[in-house]
Amino acid sequence: FLMEPVRWRRGLLSFFVAAFGVGCGGGDDDDGASAPAAPSGLVAALMAGDPHLTWTDNADDEDGFSIERMITGTGAFAEVATETFDIEQYHDVSAESGRSYTYRVLAVNDAGDSTPSNEVQIATP
Repeated sequence: FLMEPVRWRRGLLSFFVAAFGVGCGGGDDDDGASAPAAPSGLVAALMAGDPHLTWTDNADDEDGFSIERMITGTGAFAEVATETFDIEQYHDVSAESGRSYTYRVLAVNDAGDSTPSNEVQIATP
């Protein structure tokens, strides 16, 4: 920490103290921020043969959204796209024909990711 005199006033000396977080221990650098609220109401429909997702944005502090997909039954989600804040839809033009996919969406900010939305399944023609 840094301590330097600020002013002398009627026999009292005031100090300005600043901590820089060097080896202080006792936790993380939590600035009071928390992960955003999870999106809800995720729905999938086919649009021009591709999965089109819509959801409800329940957060007012997200930086964006992570759209995750897995081939249904494989058990391994992977991020396929990100969207900016306040967006509530995604059109997946990278989906392959003749597959069944499961999707979920997470809101993200500097404090972390929300819990995932509900999952939806859709098959491509």
